[in-house]
Amino acid sequence: MDVFLELAVILIVAKVFGYLATKIKMPGALGQLIGEYLLVPPFST
Repeated sequence: MDVFLELAVILIVAKVFGYLATKIKMPGALGQLIGEYLLVPPFST
């Protein structure tokens, strides 16, 4: 049960960080890449 909770927290933090990355407009394509990668985690279905 704790594993699922940790995954949920990581997922939420990742999405928030990705959202902030797109809003802050990090320099160049790096910010966009990070934002897209975190907003759409590869392990999500």
